Amino acid sequence: MPTSKQHSGVALLLFLFLLAGCGAPSDRVPVYPAGGTLTHQGQPAVGAIVILHPTDPAAAPVKPRGKVGTDGSYRLTTYDTGDGAPAGEYVVTVYWPKQPKAGDPVTDDGPDILAGKYLRLEQPAARVAVTSGDNRLDPITLK
Repeated sequence: MPTSKQHSGVALLLFLFLLAGCGAPSDRVPVYPAGGTLTHQGQPAVGAIVILHPTDPAAAPVKPRGKVGTDGSYRLTTYDTGDGAPAGEYVVTVYWPKQPKAGDPVTDDGPDILAGKYLRLEQPAARVAVTSGDNRLDPITLK
């Protein structure tokens, strides 16, 4: 008959086996650090959201995005904050939510300051390519 020590060992092995299966989902594609800058009329577009849309229909159905900071820079996120984007070619859309009055909570869903001008895939704000390695994307300048 197995001893309680043997039962504990079996239980520990079973737990570790199950834990190993709880890693990152297998449908995630590799991502690479990527970011750039976004300006509007020569000034940082603070709070604007840059969204990448894959041009390849067979690409992973993800839309990396990044929020523009006070210096005009953004880092792309696909799965985890700032992790980057899958390699590939993208069209870039930009949504810039109007910020609420002072004292009101900041949101990412206010009316678009740019009135939808850069939200159309047919006339994107830019086109970019992400490759393996660290990607410094070309600056995007909106008029």
